[in-house]
Amino acid sequence: MNIMRWLCVLCLCSGTTLWAAESNPAAAVETRLSKPMPTFTLKNLDGLEVCSTNYAGTTRIVWFFATWDKPCQSQLPALVELQRDVAGLNVLGLILDAKDPADVKMFCVTNHVNFPVLIADYGVIKDFGGLDAIPTLFVVEPHGVIVSRFVGLTDKPTLSKLLEAIRDSRP
Repeated sequence: MNIMRWLCVLCLCSGTTLWAAESNPAAAVETRLSKPMPTFTLKNLDGLEVCSTNYAGTTRIVWFFATWDKPCQSQLPALVELQRDVAGLNVLGLILDAKDPADVKMFCVTNHVNFPVLIADYGVIKDFGGLDAIPTLFVVEPHGVIVSRFVGLTDKPTLSKLLEAIRDSRP
């Protein structure tokens, strides 16, 4: 009987921990980098090819995401706001679950996505060094150097501060 009580307590504690983790997601893990952003050409949701070099000379956020992922869904409004509010910024969404581009288009319309969404492939994932989790985003300064990699849900103030530092460092 003692074993049963212990198992019940363990299950209750585990459930509480899981609920708390879902309510308060952990902050993103940032890795400072200084490496060139890989160039890539990917298809957008209309099947047209888009080259990353089209955005050269601008600050970029390259965001790997999936429509079904809750942290990605939570991240999206901040990126939409940053794209709208920060001059010289280009957010590029690289979707990982585009089996049906029409479904992804509907997701983008429903969530007022105001930046290009491109269909990621294994090559671009590999070129960025792989993904440990989603969402993962890379911040790229205007000269094409990746300065930070964030794994997990990244809040808007953190990104705003980094983007401001990039802007202030320009001559």
